[in-house]
Amino acid sequence: MVAIMLVTTLLVGITLVISAVDHTHERRRSLAALAAAGVPRRVLAGAMVWQSAVPLAIAVVLALPVSVGLGWLLGAASSAIGLAPGSSIAVAVPWSQWLLVAGVAVAMTASASLAAVPALMRATRPDALRFE
Repeated sequence: MVAIMLVTTLLVGITLVISAVDHTHERRRSLAALAAAGVPRRVLAGAMVWQSAVPLAIAVVLALPVSVGLGWLLGAASSAIGLAPGSSIAVAVPWSQWLLVAGVAVAMTASASLAAVPALMRATRPDALRFE
């Protein structure tokens, strides 16, 4: 089960890299204009990292209570309809597995953001203003 979650997280990470590079490519003219106006490349790179880090942080923080709540709800429903007679409704959270997947998700997002920085550096060159 953990292997499936890790493979899925890896695929999501690859998708994040492609999305970040594509997003940078689409905004290359505005990024080059910002760089030409004097905004440091480091600030632009930081903004790009924050744009991917904030949604991830929200998702990871919300994932735990939602998954525990759904587990409890499914346990209660199966006990109520007789699929698991006499079972308790206590939910055992596999913390080590959950933290492993959350850690891999955070690492994937960070690496996806950092992988898009070279595309940002190419997009902020002054010659990017000349071509559309």
